Amino acid sequence: MEYAIIAKDAYVKTIQTRLHLHNQRPNVENCRDSPQKAMLDEMHNIQVTIDKLRDQLALTENNLKHLQDTQLMLEKEIHMKNVSIQVDKDHCARHRMAFPSAIRLRGH
Repeated sequence: MEYAIIAKDAYVKTIQTRLHLHNQRPNVENCRDSPQKAMLDEMHNIQVTIDKLRDQLALTENNLKHLQDTQLMLEKEIHMKNVSIQVDKDHCARHRMAFPSAIRLRGH
């Protein structure tokens, strides 16, 4: 999207140059005519497109940040669960082995 915005900005500059040259015409030639109107309309349409692209880019960047934040939160949760599993293996499993099994407790 950034490349599309840059490309449109370059096109706007081209139209601005054409309009500037069009406005430098001498005397009677310096009037509002259909080519000037077409350039102004085209410039307006491109500006609208650029604004939409910028809005889309901002939304996309916001979504990316949200996804990165969610990923970080999930990675932290996974790390905490891995630590809990390791604590269970290292400390709790030994204590569980000392207790009788469920079958022995039921008397079978």
